[in-house]
Amino acid sequence: MKIKTLTVPKFLHELHGERANLLNFVLVYVVGVLTAIISMLELIPKNIELWKLIVVFLLFTDITGGVISNMSFSTNNYYQKRPKLKMIFIFAHIIQPLLFSIMFIEYWPYMLFIYLLTMVSCFILYNISNKDIQRTIGSVFIIIGIVGTIYLFDFELLSIMLIGILYMLKLILGFSVNKDA
Repeated sequence: MKIKTLTVPKFLHELHGERANLLNFVLVYVVGVLTAIISMLELIPKNIELWKLIVVFLLFTDITGGVISNMSFSTNNYYQKRPKLKMIFIFAHIIQPLLFSIMFIEYWPYMLFIYLLTMVSCFILYNISNKDIQRTIGSVFIIIGIVGTIYLFDFELLSIMLIGILYMLKLILGFSVNKDA
């Protein structure tokens, strides 16, 4: 089956690369928004302030959509040609755990764990040139993160647990592991 390829507008290159297939492009937004809606089903009944719900909705859309986008060849190829931009992208992702820590202060130790593990993982993976080894080591880091999430932390809000796991997937396996077409 031949999937249509589209030229991505310049302002979306950092999200999708220069040329993306239509299926990947659409799934980034559909899965991102659907996951955000599902998180709202848990959070709205908890009487969380409206501004927090809006920020969580946007962050879920960003992080979940980013998992899909970062797994694509187009996004991977875009950043492989721009290694400095790749590091800026990784380090700029302090924003999401920081926002979750501010909005849900009781989860700051979890967000710190997720952030530090992800940054160390990304730095190590960035310095490994063998793609096969990158995938293996990246998978090990994801397993460490998921095991740590489950056994080291308690969650009243499963959405917080989920966003941490998705954040690791987005940056460790999605972004830091080089992929072939």
